[in-house]
Amino acid sequence: MKKFFFFTSLVCGLTSALLNAGTFRVNNKLADNPAAKIYSDLQEAHDAAFNGDTIMVEGSPDNYSGVNITKKLIIKGPGYFLDENPGISANKISTQVNTVSFADGSGGSVVMGLESFFDIREDDITIRRCHASNINLYANCENITISECYFDINLYGDCIYAFGYIATNLVVVNCMINGGVSIYNGSTGVFLNNILNT
Repeated sequence: MKKFFFFTSLVCGLTSALLNAGTFRVNNKLADNPAAKIYSDLQEAHDAAFNGDTIMVEGSPDNYSGVNITKKLIIKGPGYFLDENPGISANKISTQVNTVSFADGSGGSVVMGLESFFDIREDDITIRRCHASNINLYANCENITISECYFDINLYGDCIYAFGYIATNLVVVNCMINGGVSIYNGSTGVFLNNILNT
């Protein structure tokens, strides 16, 4: 009976935590309205959010300033090449963020649909369906997943750069990479079904 009660309490607690996760909206053309969880600055929305929350970043002709992620969040943009794919979105403007940095505390975060430069200094990070100039690992990291991303031609270095740091279980799948990849000796992972134009 005690096991049943413990299990039921655990399931109810997890369900309650999931149902309480909030969603924030970011649009740099709107005025801030914290009561409605609407922000014009991505970092301010991040600072107001809690672990497990979702931040929806809307397309804009103006770049968003960077964000330093220190929480487990889901950050979603509308995607990229929207004007080349009819029927995907009514708004054909992508979300360009200067730099997305994953710092201590951001483990478990997922970012998708943004155009940005990414810095990773934490474990358990997923970057999906992003238009990236670079993804750089600036620490020994594990469980990094990069999937369905498009990398621009990078004139200043490699598109995926983990040189000098060990990447354990680095998974890069279904990406179009227009440049080089530098992974340090001793790193492990999977590099599968990618197109490399170096």
